[in-house]
Amino acid sequence: MQKTIDRLHDLYASFEGLVASDKQGDSFTDFSKVGDLIRAQFAFSPNSNGDSERKLIRYTMGRVKAKTVSPNKLDQVVDVGYDCTEQQLQTFYRYLKYASATNFDTPTHQAPFVEVPTIELLSKALQVFERDYMRNWQAPDIFVAIPENANVLRILSSTKLDRRQIKTHSILTDRVLRVVLKNLQILGWIEEEKVEEQRGLYWIWLTPLGHRLRDAGSRTEAAVESLWEGRLGTTSFADLKQTLAHMVDTQELEYPDHLTGYGPVDPALTGGNYLPAESGPPYVPPRGVEWPVVPRNLARTGDSMSLPALLSKVILQFDVDYAKLNVGSLYLTAVLLAKVGDEGMPLHKAQELVTGVAKVAGNGKSLMERHMHVVVDEGRPSNRDRILHPTPKARYMRDVYPIALANVEAQWRTTYGADRITKLRDALANIVTNQGERLEVFPDPCQWIWELNQKRWLAEKSS
Repeated sequence: MQKTIDRLHDLYASFEGLVASDKQGDSFTDFSKVGDLIRAQFAFSPNSNGDSERKLIRYTMGRVKAKTVSPNKLDQVVDVGYDCTEQQLQTFYRYLKYASATNFDTPTHQAPFVEVPTIELLSKALQVFERDYMRNWQAPDIFVAIPENANVLRILSSTKLDRRQIKTHSILTDRVLRVVLKNLQILGWIEEEKVEEQRGLYWIWLTPLGHRLRDAGSRTEAAVESLWEGRLGTTSFADLKQTLAHMVDTQELEYPDHLTGYGPVDPALTGGNYLPAESGPPYVPPRGVEWPVVPRNLARTGDSMSLPALLSKVILQFDVDYAKLNVGSLYLTAVLLAKVGDEGMPLHKAQELVTGVAKVAGNGKSLMERHMHVVVDEGRPSNRDRILHPTPKARYMRDVYPIALANVEAQWRTTYGADRITKLRDALANIVTNQGERLEVFPDPCQWIWELNQKRWLAEKSS
């Protein structure tokens, strides 16, 4: 148990709003034995970080089900206390470490990037293309979204394909494929046949409806590319596609043709860092166990890919290069954490900024609450004026974000050429400037799965 206490003492030093015992004098004892239990006591700084840490400790002790100590039983200089078992204290340490910045690295110093980040231009360009695609869709009775086509339908035909091969063609995890293939089968876009004689073998192929949708999707993408060529000019549009194709052709691994999260409710593009990176070659990024590691298919060049596929693959490359710095999630930082100050943010404002998989519910169970990036004041779910507080790791992710972006921007100018990146940025800026509708700084990689679920639900309801 002393080992856990020593680890907690070391960890406390990284929490700006938590007052360590040596700052309070001999009268403050942060751990003591009370019968068979251990009493953990805390004092907090009288500032925004102290307020955040107070809420974080409360939330974390609640998760381990520790008992709150009555204030009249605490030392005079202590703000709160909890009685817990040794097991609860060990679990508390793991949670608190997860909420800290101690697992992150400090990137090589770069001057903060003062222009619009390239990842934001890429992300917004992809969203503009998808909106133009929807506006130019010609079949009012039915619709296939770009990611549905890019990640599954384009891989299939009337010829039967082993379901296990779809994973290596799509670069989707098993948990995503299960949901997507089930939905597509219910919608009548694909057929599936189980081979009883061979365990694990399922044949998948397109139905006539699936064929129709796949071809209509390809035609609509081509129409939007023609629209963009007219908007940018033939030379600028060709430069844009050639630059993106060159960047994709230098990639060592296959990436999905449309940005996709690790799971239906997990936006990590490669599944986080459960498995460490492999230096290679080929370089393999940190990832989850299900993320497919597939060497680049050199027979399929960037010149043969659609523009949204090129954009998606280059966005994922930026995410992979950002992940190399080990400074936290690019997606979560870009969409919310970079905008939250030490004083926090009203929950309703955060909910206006972020929808979809990263939306903060304020119930302790949403993505950024479970993963301890933010903690929200206690209160009724209807009270959206409660304050969302950044945890220590969220504050670190926010503070290092401009420097981390600058590192990747500098790397890209070295890897791909400064002139090429400048031309890429100029072309993307021309596309995304003066777009009246809201564009996210990073697209929700799980949204298409949710929308496919909704499409299947509506089909079942109407049948």
